[in-house]
Amino acid sequence: SAANRLHGLWLYSLEQGSQTRLTDEMADARSPSFGRDGKHLYFLASNNAGAKLAGIDMTTDVYRPTYSVYALSLKASTPSPVAPEYGDEKAAKAGDEGADKAGDKAGDKGSDKPADSAKDAKGKDAKAKASEAPAKAKTTEIDLAGLSLDAIRGRVAALPLPARAYDGVEAGKGGSLYLAESDDGAAGEGQGATLSRWTLEDRKSDKLADHVVAFQLSADGEKMLVGQSAGPPGPGARKLNWTVAAANAP
Repeated sequence: SAANRLHGLWLYSLEQGSQTRLTDEMADARSPSFGRDGKHLYFLASNNAGAKLAGIDMTTDVYRPTYSVYALSLKASTPSPVAPEYGDEKAAKAGDEGADKAGDKAGDKGSDKPADSAKDAKGKDAKAKASEAPAKAKTTEIDLAGLSLDAIRGRVAALPLPARAYDGVEAGKGGSLYLAESDDGAAGEGQGATLSRWTLEDRKSDKLADHVVAFQLSADGEKMLVGQSAGPPGPGARKLNWTVAAANAP
């Protein structure tokens, strides 16, 4: 945290041996999560959390800070995930794909050349070997190092989600975000958080679980480990029920 006790996000470059601040010093930023496509960094930020951070006395309990969800483009050439689209863009793409498929089928029907069985066998062997070979790790390209905070602000987009008492955000598959919303505005208090899944494609939220104290997505994004409170809060260790569930279903 900074001198004003607000949390900030920083990028450290191993290549340059330098660090670059990514978020404004007047906002409390936390819960960074890289998108699985390597294009954006998602995080939470609040401009009214200051009175709650110190926790000096019980007067801080009356505040309910809220956080909004933001996306930072990791490269200058990467557009905002919520950039406006023309209404006919998706329809045009679907039409193009249909035309391409129709053309391929027509080409297949018009071809009179018989298939060479030996070449087909070699092709199948090559495909089998390719499928057995381990997939190469995809490199995430980031050109934020050394940029001014003003330049970085120009790449930050607020996602169309209401400001709420979010505890954390984690990026999943297919442009989905998993959000934990506290029931009392303070992480770690009450009976846990409400876990929901929001998608960039339809921009809708689906409630997944209540009383969630912790959750973790699997490496492939297909499953999640969820820890739910087994009873009301009280002294001593909290009892949790742990389950493994599909990441895209309640």
